[in-house]
Amino acid sequence: MGDGESVEAGTRILASRPLRDDLAPDPNLPEDTRLWAALQRVGGGTWGGCVYDTDAIVQALSGQP
Repeated sequence: MGDGESVEAGTRILASRPLRDDLAPDPNLPEDTRLWAALQRVGGGTWGGCVYDTDAIVQALSGQP
């Protein structure tokens, strides 16, 4: 992607690529790594910052929207 292309264009390019059949979650992933990944996902992800969003995690654990 060149400097003149937008985020939207990049998103479309990535979405148009075929998925790989040989990629899957590792069934032997350590429990602490799985927990870290779940907290990252609920707390805003990698781009959400390095500090967990405690309120978002508590809300997700409570099952309330």
